[in-house]
Amino acid sequence: MNYFADPEVARRYAASRPYFHPVVFSRLSQIAAMPEPLPLGLDVACGTGQSARALSTVVRHVVAVDASVDMLRHAERDAGDLAAASAERLPFRCATFDVLAVGLAFHWLERGPLLSEAIRVLRDPGWLVIYDNWFPGNMRENPAFHGWYDQAYLSNFPSPARDRRPLSTSEAQAAGFTFVLREQFSNFVTWTCNELVKYLCTQTNVIAAVTRRSLRLEEVEQALSSALKPLFEHQQHGTFEFEGFLWFLQKAV
Repeated sequence: MNYFADPEVARRYAASRPYFHPVVFSRLSQIAAMPEPLPLGLDVACGTGQSARALSTVVRHVVAVDASVDMLRHAERDAGDLAAASAERLPFRCATFDVLAVGLAFHWLERGPLLSEAIRVLRDPGWLVIYDNWFPGNMRENPAFHGWYDQAYLSNFPSPARDRRPLSTSEAQAAGFTFVLREQFSNFVTWTCNELVKYLCTQTNVIAAVTRRSLRLEEVEQALSSALKPLFEHQQHGTFEFEGFLWFLQKAV
């Protein structure tokens, strides 16, 4: 199921997802020792274009694809050339791109077909960048937030099933890639209560529950706001930690 194939979901996603993506491509520039941007990059499962925008810092031109037309309609203006396409069946010629990025989406995709397409469309020795960023439910100013998130939020809005398995070295090698780097990172976002609620309503936890229970996103938003306001009683803003990983692979030559 594509949880992002909905106009309202796409609109909220575009408005309320944190922009941490430059961290990933700054690290790629360091690891690849790039004296200048590479010619052409492809952002796969680009969503509303945040990853494509960050990818443009290490390539001269970006092409971005997503299976959801609604997400593409809400893409940022500087997201590059946009096209509706499946990650597992890319409409591009062989050996076209220098970097292929998959941000916050690898767990939703069929990894075998994706890796086959990546090795096909990348030039030698192209880079495959896979990364993710998730919300573990920690608020620096109020430790009680984690209890609410773990016990109340995740109980009402459990995470939908996805393929969380790490990509193994043997899988990468079988597909024609060499692992160059595996790295963890963290980043922080400062939100008001209302901004946090807006973000939570972009999570697939909420989207899946809305679909399954025939709820309205506005109803969920109101309920979350009521539950969270007491946790912001002594401050206007909260600082929230995100955790992530990045994998840099290079096409073996």
